Amino acid sequence: MEKFFKSLLHQLHKQKYENINEATWGEAQVISEIRTFLENKRYLVVIDDIWDKSVWENIKYSLTVNEHASRVITTTRILNVAEQAGDVYRLEALSVVDSRKLFHQRIYETENKSPPNQLFEISEKILRRCGGVPLAIITIGSLLSSKTEREHTHEYWSKVYKSLGSRLDNGHDDVKNMRRILSVSYSDLPPHLKTCLLHLSLYPEDYEIQTERLIWK
Repeated sequence: MEKFFKSLLHQLHKQKYENINEATWGEAQVISEIRTFLENKRYLVVIDDIWDKSVWENIKYSLTVNEHASRVITTTRILNVAEQAGDVYRLEALSVVDSRKLFHQRIYETENKSPPNQLFEISEKILRRCGGVPLAIITIGSLLSSKTEREHTHEYWSKVYKSLGSRLDNGHDDVKNMRRILSVSYSDLPPHLKTCLLHLSLYPEDYEIQTERLIWK
């Protein structure tokens, strides 16, 4: 959280807080500085991907409530966090047309090219399984785009389709289903890259990884 607040302060005024990351300020001192800085200003702050209600409470406290029509927009995949933050706008899934465009763009690098006739039906089934969730479509599209032309067979696409499990059309982002979608992409990797990813998962998010240490692992 301390790193987050320092980043927020730096983005609010890059010149004034140019060296904030080197400062020895604690979390409370950074929050106090943010509140003072915003006290008499009209501001729009966008915070992406809040993961916990307690985290939101900390962030909310740091953003001074004033009478200058300031606004805070947040994104989250967790409904009760969104409800605690305020008015909720729930994103709709992509339409069939937009899902198809994104899928084709990912596989063929153009939305105007479609799978050959023998693959069209199975590609539509794959899209239905993805349920209009962009991350699912991009993940499976990327998996298929990495294959050579010889590997683009009905048998292989059917195997991918069967691996996807139930479709994601239940109106919200089902974490278990998304993990299943992502695991299909992971399972398709060669063994040495699987091992590499497993080692990477040992490190916290945004951690600076020493190349030599990772190679030795």
